[in-house]
Amino acid sequence: MTEHPEITDAHVALVEQAYRVTRADVAAGWERIRHDADAIAEQLTETLLPPDMRAAGMRFAWAEER
Repeated sequence: MTEHPEITDAHVALVEQAYRVTRADVAAGWERIRHDADAIAEQLTETLLPPDMRAAGMRFAWAEER
């Protein structure tokens, strides 16, 4: 699998597994951030916007970075 005899298929499999776990952790972290951002936006809406503006449908929200 590799040109380096000291690197075995088991080593490669271990690195690939670590990479998959890391990607899953990063994805879970971003999901938590999105959830927390939504909760923060809702709190800002409830505390900073007057009732008539909330009744009209105005809300704080986070935009995705592009």
